[in-house]
This record gives sequence, C-alpha cells and structure tokens, in this order.
Amino acid sequence: MNLDKHDKLLVNSLKNKLTEENILLLDVNPLKIKDGEYHILILNNKLIFLKRLNFDSLESFIQTVKFFLKDSQKNDYKRLKQRLNNHRQLVKDKNNQLLRFDIQIKYYLPDFNIKNYEYTKLNKEIKYFLDDCIFQNEFRKIITNPQKEFKVSNDQKIITHEMKKVILQKLSPEYTISKPNIGEIINHSNTDDKDYYVKSNDRIANIYTLDEEQINIINNISKGNQLLLACAGSGKSVLLLSKCFKAASKHPDRKFLLTCYNVNLKNYYEWQIEVAGFREKNVECITFLALCKRLIKNNKLKYNGKRDDFDKIFETVKKALKEGKINERYFGIFIDEVQIFKSEWYKFCFNLLENKNSNDHLFVVCGDLSQRVKLELEQGKAPWQGDEKLPDFNKEKNIIRIEKNYRNTKQINDYINSFIGLARNCLSRLRFKHGSEDLFLRGKAFREGELPKILELKNYNNKSEAKMIIKEIDCLIKKGVSISEIAVVMFHKQFRSRTGIPNWEDRHYNIFNPLIRLLHNNKYSHTILFDYGNELRSDYAERKGINLISSEGALGLDFDAVILCGLKPMGLYHNTKDAEIIFDKSNPVDERLEIEKNFHENITTLYTSCTRARNYLSIILPETIDESIYSYLLKKAKVKMSIK
Repeated sequence: MNLDKHDKLLVNSLKNKLTEENILLLDVNPLKIKDGEYHILILNNKLIFLKRLNFDSLESFIQTVKFFLKDSQKNDYKRLKQRLNNHRQLVKDKNNQLLRFDIQIKYYLPDFNIKNYEYTKLNKEIKYFLDDCIFQNEFRKIITNPQKEFKVSNDQKIITHEMKKVILQKLSPEYTISKPNIGEIINHSNTDDKDYYVKSNDRIANIYTLDEEQINIINNISKGNQLLLACAGSGKSVLLLSKCFKAASKHPDRKFLLTCYNVNLKNYYEWQIEVAGFREKNVECITFLALCKRLIKNNKLKYNGKRDDFDKIFETVKKALKEGKINERYFGIFIDEVQIFKSEWYKFCFNLLENKNSNDHLFVVCGDLSQRVKLELEQGKAPWQGDEKLPDFNKEKNIIRIEKNYRNTKQINDYINSFIGLARNCLSRLRFKHGSEDLFLRGKAFREGELPKILELKNYNNKSEAKMIIKEIDCLIKKGVSISEIAVVMFHKQFRSRTGIPNWEDRHYNIFNPLIRLLHNNKYSHTILFDYGNELRSDYAERKGINLISSEGALGLDFDAVILCGLKPMGLYHNTKDAEIIFDKSNPVDERLEIEKNFHENITTLYTSCTRARNYLSIILPETIDESIYSYLLKKAKVKMSIK
C-alpha cells in the first residue's frame, strides 16, 4: 500500500498504543462506491471511519465542504448505518433498527490547520462539519495518545468479539468466510431417537476470519495473471473469492466475472456475494455454460440448436467473439476449479478481458489437478498449458501454492495421503502420463479427529447399501453432527446394464430410490443437490436435512461428515475393476489409453469425494478387495495407516 509518512505515523501509533482486541482496516471500501475508501477503526465501544483529505488553501477546503463533503458525509453515514443495522446481532431492537454502538466519520488533514480568526468567519453549518475534522494539531495529539483522543474504552465492551466478526463481514467481506447456519437439530426426549428435525429455517451465517497466512496470499495476488495451485481443503476457493471482493471494492466502476463449472459451487459463491453486499453491483457470478447462454441472449446471436447442446452453444459464442459480435468485457476474471475447463473455454474467458495488458487487468485462475473428475486433458496437460498466446504460468512468480489444509482433520488427511501413495504407485505404471508435479498436492492438517470408517456390505443389493447409509447417518447424529452437515456423496445413484450387474442381487444398480424411501420412513429431511427426474434440485443456501450429492457436484464444497457410496458401477463400463486388465500392456494402444484414462478419472473422483469431509469420513465398499481394485486401494489405505 502507498502510505505516506502521516498514514504510517497513524498506523504505527494505533498498532502500538491500542490493545490487540481493537481492529484497524486500511483502505477498504465498505459501500462499494467510487472513491469510497476509508480506514476503519473497530473499537470496543464504537466504529470510527477515517478518510484522508489534502488541501492547499482554506478557500478550496470550504468550497469542497460546502458543495460536496457535507452531503457526502450524510449519505455515507446513512448508508453505513443501513448496512450494519440489517443484522440482528448489531441492533438493540430489530423493530427500530437502532445500532448498539456509535459510528463516526472523521476526516483527517495532517498538513492543514485553520486559524482562530478564520474559524470565526465561517457559518454555523460549516463549523458543525469541522467538528468531525482532524487538523494538524489534533492529529499530533492522536499520534501521541490515541486512547484519549478517540475516547477508547477498554472496560466498556459494547462490541463483542462475535459482533466484530459480523462488522468485518459487513464492511470488508474479503477478510471473512461465511458459512450458512441452516438450523439447529433437536432431539426431543419423548420421541423415538430417530425423530430429529430442524428447529427453524433461519439462515444466519457463521462468520470466520481469515488468518494471517491467508491474508498474505490474497495481498500477493497482484494485477496481471496469477495461478493458485493447492490441495483440496486449502481454502483456495475462499481466497479466490476474497481477492475478487477486494478488487471489486477497489474498482466499483469496473466489471468482474467469477466463473466455474459446478452449479453447486456457483450457488455457494452467489450466497457469499449476496451476504457480502455485492448483489447487483459489479461482480457477476455464473457457471461457464450459463455465461455462454447469456452471451447468446444479450447479444442476440442466432442459435437454432438444442437448449443444452453445450458444444454447439460454445461454438456459437466462440465464433461470435472472434467476429466481434460480443460486447461484454471484464476488468477482472476469476476462474475456479479451472482443471475441469477445456483449453478452449479457458482461452475464451481470457479473451473477454477489457485489456490483455497484464498491467491493466486481473486474470486469476484457481485449481487442483487432482480433482479432475472429468478428465478432459490430453496427456495430462492442464487448460493453461500449451498455448503461447495465453498467460504463461511456468514462472514461479505467477504461481501461488498453498500448503495448509484447513478442512480435513489429521486423521482424514493421513488417510487420503495413504490412499494417494498407493494410487501414485499404480499411476506410475500407466502409459497415460499425468505430466505434472502438482498432481495430488497435499497440505498439512492441524485438527485432531476420528479415523475414517471403511464399511463393507454383507448382502450385495440396493436395499442393503441404502440401509447401511441410514445406519451411518444414525451414528453420526448420535455423535452430535448436524443433519444439514451430513452429505451422502454418490459416485452413481443408479446404473443400468443389459447384461445385469456382476455379483449384485438386483438386475440394475439403484441405491437412490430405496435411500429416499428409508429417509422418509426414518423422518429424515433431505436436500437433493443434483437433478433427478422431475424433482428440482436445491440451491446451496436453501438446503435442509441430509445432503444428497454426486462426486462431481461436491467440487468446491465441504461438509462436517461425508458418507461415500454408490461405488459399485465404478470401472464397470470401461472394465477397470481388474488390475490385470488395467496394467496389461498387450492391449491395443487406443484401448489401453481409454482404460488407463478411466482408471485415472476414478482415482481423482475418489480423492475429490474423500476430501469433502471436515471431521467424519465413512466409505461404503459394495465389493470385496478381490473384485475391485478401488475397494482394494480404499481398504489398504487404512491398513497402511494402522501399520504406521
């Protein structure tokens, strides 16, 4: 930040002479408006918004106060109050919307003074405004004793620690993470143990602040092109969103695009944007498919294909962009889960920038090569590799690697490391090369928890697997896990085969229908986070009850507990259950590459699914270790942990 000597004096004085429970935010834009930057001092008893002013003469200062600053202060004060009083934790009474604390807007002019004879000539209205100005003499007093001049109270703690987190989220969301608090589970003593239900539909957000390491990463993302590479659970999506918030606040008159592949991740981002107050402002959040559809509609392009023919939709907008028929351009573009993007999608996004000059745009992509649940890459190349006309991320200064796992417990992280170690040995024997040292990046976890559970079916049929899921849900709830924080992650909810399913009592594989019936019978509410027939999927913030989601749909999300199931069809179609077939070098090259590619996809899908769990991970194996290499790897990974 470009702080001059007076700003540095102020910062150092506040840092050294105020206690750590007070917070100073530098150069933030709480109202998301042009020239709306303030330094914000969050004290125990009040909020003080500080804005620096520079004037050479009294006349120019008075004219600015008279025709601009006076009204600007009133408008900012009104909007700041409105921004804060829509949260019930910050108001005395939700009916009258009175804040629990005072807020003040102060202007400081450390090089400027008004003499007494000049002051007496001013009218009453201007004098009233000057009460909120800190001139040279007052500024010196603040530097010497900020507690006294700002009337800081260390005893009167009107603003609690939790309230400070809410204030941070309302005024500077780039420093916070919000999680929807979807409802509290109650177990009534006069009912059956399985009668759990949601107390209310109150969507209050739990707010967490970023740590120093995360803030430093955000501040290291500068103008130009940047690539964030990290393990699952590192918070890379949060950091991407935070940087987007910060950039959008600094440039409220410029447009920003935040895009991804996954609808559930987009819904999560939309909820974060709405909570942060960027709705209908300068941040557009949309999946890449929806972006292409919107470009067709907004630019009145001719399209005669089917509604969801994505290849044809993309070809239409790709051609239109080349012909100069698309008007939309963005100052900043942020792409999450970029490893799922095809190279041409990635190139298309880059060409939507206002300016290709790296000094006048933000192009930030974020991904984890290990989470390529759709392996679109040829010979392991990522979307950003292989095109000289696109940003070069081979230089370390353009790549930020995150090596801390904020999500998984040590036990879950160790299990995943064990699984990945076994998987790497298998992948090293393949002809298909993953081609990157960044595949399966692993971070260091720091929270203790329980060991993952490997659950093996005794009866091989749809109802037995569904019953085992319900049994595990019962177990998790008895441990105190909120029903809305349990996710049943399915590789396949159903699978049909003309020849039947080997070693499966039912002709077709379908755990979804019996699971839905059992959830109803056990009075468990549920949310479907993928499409199924005519039943509509739910949005991220509107979910209630047990989450039913696919492995692909879970990308970018996390849950307190994950039950991984639906693994019976894994490798069935491409015949990759048998290790001998996977590693058989006598197969024709094309056939072998297809087999190896499917095996690679399945490994990354298992990795992605397991890494969604914060505290509890349960894996249901529908086959023995002799029947499926995937069952072997998942079970052997835990055995390997025990040996260690």
